[in-house]
Amino acid sequence: MKVREFMRRLRADGWIEVRRRGSHRVMRHPTKRGIVVVEDGSD
Repeated sequence: MKVREFMRRLRADGWIEVRRRGSHRVMRHPTKRGIVVVEDGSD
């Protein structure tokens, strides 16, 4: 799965990008526990 598709699915499920550091995006969900870190790689 490509990064774009993965990000699209996360956002559709309600995950929000809370910060970005370099090539890493940190996603958090308003009601679900934990975070998801997505590395922007070459698609």
